[in-house]
Amino acid sequence: EESGDDADADLTAAELDLDAATGIGAAGSLETEATTIAADTTDGNVDIDNANAADTTVSSITTGTGDILFSQTGGGDVTVEKAETTDGDIAIDATGADLTAVEVTAGGDGQNVTLTTTDSGDIYVGKIFAVGDTVAINSAGAMDKIDAFIGIQAGSLSLTAETELDINTDVDNITAEANSVTITDASGTTLNDIAAMQGNVSVQTIDGDITVDGTVK
Repeated sequence: EESGDDADADLTAAELDLDAATGIGAAGSLETEATTIAADTTDGNVDIDNANAADTTVSSITTGTGDILFSQTGGGDVTVEKAETTDGDIAIDATGADLTAVEVTAGGDGQNVTLTTTDSGDIYVGKIFAVGDTVAINSAGAMDKIDAFIGIQAGSLSLTAETELDINTDVDNITAEANSVTITDASGTTLNDIAAMQGNVSVQTIDGDITVDGTVK
């Protein structure tokens, strides 16, 4: 757990492999400085603030019943290979760096996923699951898919990017704003407000209808 309310790292190592039964940083954010991180607990919240100037890989961050919060500062890009809850929200953010989310799954009813970069930094999206619930992705740079597979499965999807946005989805409804917006949905969706501030809007569906229930411009 957090050792005092300070800005210094509680754990410093090239590689951290943390395992617990009832949470990691559950009583206060665990401050780390590491390049490779695994943090897995049976249940309970996971809350990690990692400050690292080097690129960082989170190989696994998981819990059963509980929320996950991971923050990256220091300027190093962060790749999250696996983040998963059985019943809980997931929020991952990076300040001044790129964020790559390879596979993120928020299980349970009413449990959501939020991915954010602030100040600067692109977001690269792999498989993001919050089935029936909400995914919100906010990029201080661009937003792009990792590959051609369907990337985001959710009930509601909110996307914002400072520059271009190109994402594959399978969601019920979408709100999006960027300089240019390109979305491919797997099975039909409803467009709420879609705004391309400088470029074009391109939305297509592989199978199913597109319903417009808002402003598309």
